[in-house]
Formats: sequence, C-alpha cells, structure tokens
Amino acid sequence: MGSLYTDLTLPQVATSNPGPAKKVGTATANSYFSLIATGDASIDTAARNGGITQIHSVDWKANSILGIVGTYTTTVRGN
Repeated sequence: MGSLYTDLTLPQVATSNPGPAKKVGTATANSYFSLIATGDASIDTAARNGGITQIHSVDWKANSILGIVGTYTTTVRGN
C-alpha cells in the first residue's frame, strides 16, 4: 500500500470450477481517516449479491487517498 495513494487490483482466488463464469457479484467496505471502517467486502457477501453458488474466481481492489478515504471491493465471478 502506498502512503499517499493506493489503487490496486489483485487476484485472490481461482478455483478449478470448469467453464466460463456467467455471473458477477461485488461487495464493498469503506474506511475513513484510517480510524473507522464500515461495510462488508467478504467473498460470501459478494457471491450472494451476484446470486453465485459456484465460485470461479475472486479479485480484490483497494483504493485509498492519503489514508483519508479508502474503498475496498471484492469481486466474485461464477455461476
């Protein structure tokens, strides 16, 4: 993580589930001043939001400016 600015997208999980993923679900959490964090960016919530029962891959994105405002998003692809 950068101390002034962070903008990362990282692969977290790839499964052996075959075939193309037809659905995408996301879940987001936010932080403020590196003191308060709210939200639920869990894999379970992202899968539920996308109606996914068979997960193919999971990605994680972090965006933060000076530690003042941060957004953390989990993206799940599957069926």
